Amino acid sequence: MDQTCHAVYSFLLFFLYVFWLRGIAAECEAAVWRKIFLTPEPDICALCGYGTRYHAPCLVSLSTGEMCEMQIYDQDPACDWEISSIQQTGTFFLRRCAGVTAARDTDARTCAASLPRERDELAPEYFCLSCRAKIAEASRRRFVLADLYDLADIQVYAISGEACYSIRSYDVSVSRREGDGLLRVEITGRL
Repeated sequence: MDQTCHAVYSFLLFFLYVFWLRGIAAECEAAVWRKIFLTPEPDICALCGYGTRYHAPCLVSLSTGEMCEMQIYDQDPACDWEISSIQQTGTFFLRRCAGVTAARDTDARTCAASLPRERDELAPEYFCLSCRAKIAEASRRRFVLADLYDLADIQVYAISGEACYSIRSYDVSVSRREGDGLLRVEITGRL
């Protein structure tokens, strides 16, 4: 009887301890969501506020609000969000994109970037409530990809671990580089 009582008591203490830990985690999660939805909106949202359309997916830094198109094709001179019928080849460009360096290879029709390990959180002060909701649904850390071709229906995609998916006429692959743990995001055009 004594051992049974001791086992029940130990189980009860363990259950209360787990319940207490889950309460702390839930309170931390609630604090994050309060910050996301109660922070005042900016005058201009970093994601949708400028009304600029892009053909290729855009890399968005959640901690700074910086955004840049992961451009693969040359733009049409008349419509920035459309691609030109004449494309250059044999060139390789490095450009600053949302705080990181992106490499565009016109022959391979790719644009790639290696993302740092920092675990920066979403800074809601850069985004409107609608965009915060879309971003938070995908990811609340580091970077996301955004499809800004149709501004009435902005799509946001998480960048994590090992992933492959398509965004309109682009293939996206995310992989972890061996040794340094950086995430490599590579976008390939299918046009």
